[in-house]
Amino acid sequence: MAKSDNNNNITVRDVDAILSYGQVYSSKSWDIFFIAMFSSNAFLALCGIALWIFSGTDEEFLFYGIAVFIFGIVLLLIIGLLYIYIMHGRRKAKKYLKDAEVLNAKATASGSEWEVRVSPITAFFKKTSLVVKFRYNGKRYLKISCVGLPVYNKYTDKEITIAYSPKYDEVMLLKFEK
Repeated sequence: MAKSDNNNNITVRDVDAILSYGQVYSSKSWDIFFIAMFSSNAFLALCGIALWIFSGTDEEFLFYGIAVFIFGIVLLLIIGLLYIYIMHGRRKAKKYLKDAEVLNAKATASGSEWEVRVSPITAFFKKTSLVVKFRYNGKRYLKISCVGLPVYNKYTDKEITIAYSPKYDEVMLLKFEK
């Protein structure tokens, strides 16, 4: 559980989760997803405006135009809120990485439970609270996650690599090397 190296080559894309926040969605596929969703929903809203404008006296097309426009705007708002949430996690990780040290640590589960999420396909998820033990500047630290999350399942009972920010007293779990 000693220091492995400095953080010169660690970026936000290397952070998988923050112990007090949860998973950080930082892959490029999320960026592509947002570009595709923003552009397709904006196109949907524009199609609604076009139907609305060119409906003329036909009330059915006018109704469809207004409905498509409102649907596109609502989807844009939902995607916008998701984008804000994901960017909030990325900003936190970027802030914590400014003074972070890369360390080796031992992760264990402090508790886990099964959660049922009712969706079109009912799914069971194992939520795990994580305990991370490490040494920094000769002191032993024990950090516990605030809530149990499915992202912590892959780290339980393993030697892991973390980035520890002493200024913010925050632990970031780094992605596994492939």
